[in-house]
Amino acid sequence: GGVYKDLADKRVDYLNNGRWKSLFPSPFVTRDFEIYISASLSMKNNKNAEKILTNLRETFVSNLKNVSIATTNVEPNNLLSFLDEVLCPNKAKTHKSELRWDPLNPINIQLSDSESTLNVDKEHVELADDVIAKSFSVKSYPEIWGGWEMINLLGSEYRDSLRLSCPFMTSLTIHVPNFNKSKSKAVVRDQVLEPRSRGGLARFWQNVGNMAKDWKYVVEHLNKGHRLVSSKFTITLFASKEEMSAEEERLKAIYVPKGWSIKGDNYFHLPSFLSSLPFYTNEKRFETFKQLGKTRTMLSWTCANIAPLQGEFKGALAEPCVMLIGKRGQPLYWNPYYSPEAGGNYNVVVTGKSGSGKSVFMQDLAASIRGVGGQLFIIDNGESFKNSSAMQGGKFIKIDKETCISPFTMFDLNNLKDDLDYRRDVLNFFTCLISQICRPINPINEDERALITLASEKVLDKHGK
Repeated sequence: GGVYKDLADKRVDYLNNGRWKSLFPSPFVTRDFEIYISASLSMKNNKNAEKILTNLRETFVSNLKNVSIATTNVEPNNLLSFLDEVLCPNKAKTHKSELRWDPLNPINIQLSDSESTLNVDKEHVELADDVIAKSFSVKSYPEIWGGWEMINLLGSEYRDSLRLSCPFMTSLTIHVPNFNKSKSKAVVRDQVLEPRSRGGLARFWQNVGNMAKDWKYVVEHLNKGHRLVSSKFTITLFASKEEMSAEEERLKAIYVPKGWSIKGDNYFHLPSFLSSLPFYTNEKRFETFKQLGKTRTMLSWTCANIAPLQGEFKGALAEPCVMLIGKRGQPLYWNPYYSPEAGGNYNVVVTGKSGSGKSVFMQDLAASIRGVGGQLFIIDNGESFKNSSAMQGGKFIKIDKETCISPFTMFDLNNLKDDLDYRRDVLNFFTCLISQICRPINPINEDERALITLASEKVLDKHGK
């Protein structure tokens, strides 16, 4: 409460200004990266569909937990809030709407709102509050790609021109066909293309050699237990009409140099946009996407490498302290006293050139520690913390030549005669302290040490009780 609540409120107000427009002249908006994983199964051919999906969810949760990723089961209320945020954007909102699910009505009915609008144009979908959504599909993928590279598609850490300054959504929709049927088709294609790649027809069929190699590779991986699946990768941008062209250019500047070829889904924006939402794409709709050339057939191993499962680090959510902003706009918490892996080593060094903000950061860190109930003792050379200390009700002690700091106040001088071990420790401390003051470079000899010990003992006897 108090001054710390005021500081937090002002920080929230400032960061909220960066949700839909850049906080700086260069592209930089605040975002909270989230991952939603949904799975659906036809009830016609699977009587145990609910049990299968429950086991699948438990497997996902367990695997993510093994790599220290916390998960939350999305209940109907949470799903409604997420869909409301996507389908009915409101720039004035600072938090998701908390919608209540009514089990007596279909969930699609509960998504509709008399004030919400959705107009379809050949180049985009118009949503509420002067926001349009434009979707892009992937025409071709890079030949070589690792899953760790997906984070680079969120925007560059260092180049301003390679960051989006609008909200965006990336989705990968996967359809898993019958394993035996898909494997049989792959084997047939391999058997057909392999001899043709070595025959005279190869002179007239330019790509038959590469196609034969690809299907041979697919069959080898299917024999190892991988699956052949169909996939649809979609990127959706949310911006105003005036800003969309610039955002589209930035998006292509991020994807194209990395080997991804993307194209706007003109005349097809509504189904493409809705396909990014949970549970929209069933088997029939996926077949439609396939006929329109919006899908790609690939190995499940390849899907794992292009899955958009990465975001920015969110910091010490278990014990939050000072709030920072990642280079891609993700708010994160850093706590110098939360380091389970370091075993309690809390040493921190802050470096930077003059005027880079070291003192400002340290004052923010100090206020954050006090805000969570911590205590601080700061040695300040230059009075940088004077005003901050006064604002937080702290005590600022100025030390000059007239200041006298007595080392005796850090010890309990009572009953030194009764506790001989404690007396010996105190005496040894003062002997070492005075020895260091007298000889800061060369060590003292035994005679000098004995004299200092005797003098310290007389002082302790005089002041101790």
